[in-house]
Amino acid sequence: MKTTTRGPRGLGQLIFLAGLFALVADATAQQPAELIIRNGLIVTAVGRTEGDLRIRNGTIAEIGPNLTAAAGARVIEAKGMLVLPGGVDPHVHLTPTRTATTLKGADDYTSGSLAALAGGKTTISNFINQGADTDLRTTLTEAADLATKQAIADVIFTSLRAIRPS
Repeated sequence: MKTTTRGPRGLGQLIFLAGLFALVADATAQQPAELIIRNGLIVTAVGRTEGDLRIRNGTIAEIGPNLTAAAGARVIEAKGMLVLPGGVDPHVHLTPTRTATTLKGADDYTSGSLAALAGGKTTISNFINQGADTDLRTTLTEAADLATKQAIADVIFTSLRAIRPS
């Protein structure tokens, strides 16, 4: 038994694609210009506050209690939830300092945070290596200095302590 499949061809295919494009464009155009996120625990660079968040055309426009939604605005209830300005990638392994043994293509804070931002993540949590003879404060200070120079996203550090063989 011979099986054949048929799909749109020629002019029919062009009409199909034009119709599909029109549907996608229409769906995109109907996104509300305003979004209100209500009653969440809003986390910003200066602290945390419970309240509402207004987003207009993709930009945070206002933070405050009991914000009034404009006509046609989308409203999301966030009681008991954190409202963060972007996603967090809690597990990355960056190589901010190049050495002779650094793998080709390894990401530093700049390339790693560019990739994170492209994927909607505004914070990355990098694992940093702490030498057996180095205290945690020194390790964190050195990592923070490098991140300040290289990163374009927010950075959180997780320390991996080297264990000295006995």
